[in-house]
Amino acid sequence: MYGTHNTYDIFDKLAEKEPRFSHTVLSPGDEKRFQKEFTGSPWYKDFVMRNKEDPLKNPDYDYRGAWLGGKDVLDLNKPEAHGLSRDPKTKKWLKDPRAHGTSWKEFLLDKSLGTINPDAGDGKMTREEGAILLESFLKQMRRSQQYTF
Repeated sequence: MYGTHNTYDIFDKLAEKEPRFSHTVLSPGDEKRFQKEFTGSPWYKDFVMRNKEDPLKNPDYDYRGAWLGGKDVLDLNKPEAHGLSRDPKTKKWLKDPRAHGTSWKEFLLDKSLGTINPDAGDGKMTREEGAILLESFLKQMRRSQQYTF
């Protein structure tokens, strides 16, 4: 069982098909630049202040990969910014799909072809609700033979 939920569901099945999650390793020069830019950013300072922890100690998110992806992946100048689950250019997972608490949302958006957005409306869709909606969506698509999973 992965993540913080208590059931094995469709999102776990999808995560198992993904390559093993790994953190980006930077060259020594890039690492030095990353440390300076990342830890000196408004986003980092706000994160540490609000959460009382260093985000770089989170094993479930690849901040170096996000930094390489630039402001479209994680805008370090915006304290309220939220990092993407995947780099849109490389498709590399930045969140560990097996362990990060919100990676299921990326699977839901991707597999529903963007038709089911877990953050729409009040943004309070649960993982369990998302699993039910995605399974229903995939059954309908299979019936119409428009989609293979």
